[in-house]
Amino acid sequence: MADRYNLYTMRTSNVNGEEKSFSTSIGVMFKSKDKDSFVLRLSALPVANKEGEVVVFAAPPKDKNEQSSGRSYQQSATSHSDQLDDSIPF
Repeated sequence: MADRYNLYTMRTSNVNGEEKSFSTSIGVMFKSKDKDSFVLRLSALPVANKEGEVVVFAAPPKDKNEQSSGRSYQQSATSHSDQLDDSIPF
């Protein structure tokens, strides 16, 4: 068992008429000093799903090699910058 876990919550969104699930990082969890309990450090609070449940997933941290394979927000934002219309209509 790992000593530290990343905490995620899932959210759904309608993308091009199809419902997709996305994970959002909301904090970390680690064993307390007494080793019988866990400490949660949340950077965001999860929101209840459609059924009224608050669901949080704990996953061990990924290797740095695995993390670099995903697109970052900055890459995503810059790749679409040519499609933005920054003109002011007045």
